[in-house]
Amino acid sequence: MEKAVDKRGETDTAPPVAFGATDFTAVNPQLGIFYKLAPNHTVRATIARKSHFPSIKDRYSYKMGSALPNPDLGAEYATHYEVGYTGAPVEGLRVSAAVYYSSIDDAIQTDTITLDAGNPYGLAAGKYSQAVNTGKAESLGVELAADYDINKHVGVSANYAWVRWRNTQNRSLKPTDIPEHSGLARINFRPAGTDTVTLSPVLEWASKRYASTAGDEIHGYALLHFIVTVKVRSDFTIRAGIKNLLDKNYELSEGYPEAGRTFFANATWTF
Repeated sequence: MEKAVDKRGETDTAPPVAFGATDFTAVNPQLGIFYKLAPNHTVRATIARKSHFPSIKDRYSYKMGSALPNPDLGAEYATHYEVGYTGAPVEGLRVSAAVYYSSIDDAIQTDTITLDAGNPYGLAAGKYSQAVNTGKAESLGVELAADYDINKHVGVSANYAWVRWRNTQNRSLKPTDIPEHSGLARINFRPAGTDTVTLSPVLEWASKRYASTAGDEIHGYALLHFIVTVKVRSDFTIRAGIKNLLDKNYELSEGYPEAGRTFFANATWTF
């Protein structure tokens, strides 16, 4: 049983509901051809069948009174085609590029449902999100990445992704949870006199995305992180830093703010 809280702060109790069980099965074959043009240049072409099973949360949870369950939510299937290249055109530079297209069946998207008072869910009147299957869709995308060592003390890396997603059965439905543009840029500083310490400011960004098929928007964001990496030994590394250094307020899903400024530390020991 879950508690549902409406926008006025009132609390209702969602009545217990017995949901039926559903089994999902999938076979996901993949085929790829990789060809080495030269020692540092490789091209590829791949095709794969992908499956996305709905989560227990999407099928059965009221998400603390912000969503409606959908026990009939089905699996999403996609056939994915991709061509790509990886290589090192000049000394110190490593690049990769890929173009892909996906044909999607039974696409899972987030819809907005308006409930009136006295609804069968026992919830307060208002708007709620619900994961639904919206039919056929397609996705076209480009991914680019580069990594360059300027000298032994400074290195830079960046990646960028562009994706255009649309529902081919109903083009008025907006793509949910998918930013059209996103990227990351990083600079690695290695102070003079040491080969074991790396200081890395990181910029992460994404354009706006839609929270529902109706077009409710979540603003884009740009985040700054800072990471310190210390290689104590060849098999032992310590990393520490600050994520979201400027304490930006941003969301990936509507109504679920992401963490603010966060300090972290971890260690990796390779056997």
